[in-house]
Amino acid sequence: MELRDYQHLWIGDLRAAFTREHKRVLGLLPTGGGKTICFSEITRLAAARGLRVLILGHRGFLVSQISGALKDACVHHACLARGYPENLSARVQVGTVQTVARRLDRIGHFDLIIIDEAHHAPAGTWALILAAYSNAWVLGVTATPCRLDGKGLGDSFDVLVTGPSVLELTDLRWLVPARIWAPSGTRLDLSGVPITKQGDYNSDALAEVCEKAHLIGDSLEHYTRIAQGAPAIAFCPSLQFAHRTAEQFRSAGYSAAVIEGASKDTDRRAMTADLAAARLNVLISVDVISEGFDVPTVNFGLSLRPTQSLSLYMQQIGRILRISPGKTFAGWIDHAGNVGTHGWPDDDREWSLEKGAVRRTEKAEPITIRRCPECYHVHRPAPACPICRHQYTVQERRLDVRQGTLSEIRREDREAARQKKARAEAVKNARQEAKAATINTSADCRSLEDFHILAKKIGKSAGWAWSQFNNRKRRAA
Repeated sequence: MELRDYQHLWIGDLRAAFTREHKRVLGLLPTGGGKTICFSEITRLAAARGLRVLILGHRGFLVSQISGALKDACVHHACLARGYPENLSARVQVGTVQTVARRLDRIGHFDLIIIDEAHHAPAGTWALILAAYSNAWVLGVTATPCRLDGKGLGDSFDVLVTGPSVLELTDLRWLVPARIWAPSGTRLDLSGVPITKQGDYNSDALAEVCEKAHLIGDSLEHYTRIAQGAPAIAFCPSLQFAHRTAEQFRSAGYSAAVIEGASKDTDRRAMTADLAAARLNVLISVDVISEGFDVPTVNFGLSLRPTQSLSLYMQQIGRILRISPGKTFAGWIDHAGNVGTHGWPDDDREWSLEKGAVRRTEKAEPITIRRCPECYHVHRPAPACPICRHQYTVQERRLDVRQGTLSEIRREDREAARQKKARAEAVKNARQEAKAATINTSADCRSLEDFHILAKKIGKSAGWAWSQFNNRKRRAA
């Protein structure tokens, strides 16, 4: 296996993170970055040292994918999953969580446990397995190190090791940039949809709202106009909704199929191969292809399922960002409005074990988007649509505007502005600290700022500082 430069670096960082204090390491790498290849290399290195390794996946098709990557890395292994022959003497075992949990009493010890899609790790069965191997080193890998409800994974892992971001991989041309459309039409009112204990919308109630909003018809119309028959995947709120969507597409002459959690591996592989070869126009699912789905040739994603989960949104849109020959962008047709809730896939996010993900903004500014009235393309604020070049009318406002011309807000401009503000704040704080050392009584104060410094120093309020300053002015008058 030939690893990319950043993969070598990430593997090195992951291995270095294991210490006496850090036995459970969580690795973050965006969808399409090559997590499976990386932990296959780590497995090869561990097995070469005589260590016993267990790799866990939460679905059977992931075991098949991992097994294929291990074969490419020349790692001898066995699979603990339905349909595979059991070979407990193999040093490396790949298994589904369910099968491994049932065989804990006879599969022996493991020195290293690797968890694919590790954001599932806090779930009950995963925790049962980890408790059974409390002395093992644990490596979790994921593109979204948070639970479905957005909370971090600090109770399951000791340290987070981040690889390059979505933006960095896009700049390196290992991912393609996203273009996002939001078709016009009824805006979904989700105020009456209950939230589950996991932190997302109830699927049945959500499906009912989506159908009343006529999203099925809109998805066909906009897929025809924007994607023009290109391979696409669609994400729906329920199986019933998914099958109705497939019927709608088939009635219009497109080939469409629904992939379910209960689908046989042979059927899954056949549908995936048909989509990759463009024999299938649209592959439709609920949550089955939000993870572990690897078809780089897919150009478009149809978002028909609103979600409150950043993790689910990033997993879904990440399916279409993989590079492929001749592929210049990934089109996201966002009927559900998820980009307005969660932002662009390449937004600057700070991930942590405690808080999950936090967008790096100056004051947690709201996500701002603009939808072109001509082509319905969604983009960041700009004076013109970057696709059809439609010019927006600048409305007169009762505000003091220093510059009369709007310009595109670029990522590097925002970063430069943040750095400039940070430098100014640092200078201001240093000056105030130096000044505070010389101010100990009211007699040392010459300005309102001095009184505020003194108030902070002696535990008084801002109102006290204002009162003292005004009393000084009155006496002087």
